[in-house]
Amino acid sequence: MRTAILLARSNGAILVGVGAVLTFVSVGRDAAARVRDHGKGDVAGAAVPSTDTVRLPYSRGKVYQVRLLPGAPFALELPAGESVKNLWFDNRWWAAETTPGASRVFLRAIGASDVVGRTGFVHIETDPSDLRLSVRVEAVQDGAEVSAALEIYVEGSALNDPAQRQMRKTMDREMVYVQKHAEEAARAEFEAWRKSAMVNLRGDEAYDRGGDFRINRVVDDHVQTFITTSNASDTAVIQFVDKSGHAELVNYELENGTYVVQNKVLRPGEKFRLVLGKEQGWVALK
Repeated sequence: MRTAILLARSNGAILVGVGAVLTFVSVGRDAAARVRDHGKGDVAGAAVPSTDTVRLPYSRGKVYQVRLLPGAPFALELPAGESVKNLWFDNRWWAAETTPGASRVFLRAIGASDVVGRTGFVHIETDPSDLRLSVRVEAVQDGAEVSAALEIYVEGSALNDPAQRQMRKTMDREMVYVQKHAEEAARAEFEAWRKSAMVNLRGDEAYDRGGDFRINRVVDDHVQTFITTSNASDTAVIQFVDKSGHAELVNYELENGTYVVQNKVLRPGEKFRLVLGKEQGWVALK
């Protein structure tokens, strides 16, 4: 069971507690019931849709009215991309619950007949846009017509346009498919490369080595030679010595204690000489 963050302010003190997350359900008692127009007094009204979820635009300073059945959860959906930063309410009669990073707040009227007729306010601050939402809550008698949820959106924002939302969902699904396909292709390509590398790899047992310091491992893939030593340093000098004893400098890259000698592999009678300060080591085919 997930936990929910509860924040409240009572008599000027902020209260913080933990409670269970409420399951999102419709609280309408009659399936045919429709929400009423709550635009009265200081509450900004709007045309009431014919569904159990009311959608209203966000406006700074606007107060939204919500009617609650005692004990029944009511879902308040914040504007897209917003989550709860702070909650204020009188926790004697009202409960407001959310989870970290969530865009929903669940409201409840606490009690039974003793809460009916009471009114109060729930104030919400959001993150990241620092929106301030005020909700006037009223507890009504069991069986009264109530809405199941209130969805607040930022007017004109593409994030809240239903068509844009559906398009984003479709694009997200397509992106997941493309990403999965790309990962599978990359994995298959890597496996093919690994198998090819293993076939062409000349193992450590094919090499002999010695000198003043320990050379731990030597392998090659018939293109590059990989020489691993515990005291590897980028100040090392690596020479390629041919069958006649002629030495020439070779280029290398140092990666995690391994010298990668580029475009150079040994044949019988040839060797690499590693010079680290005053110490030397050598590598040759057995």
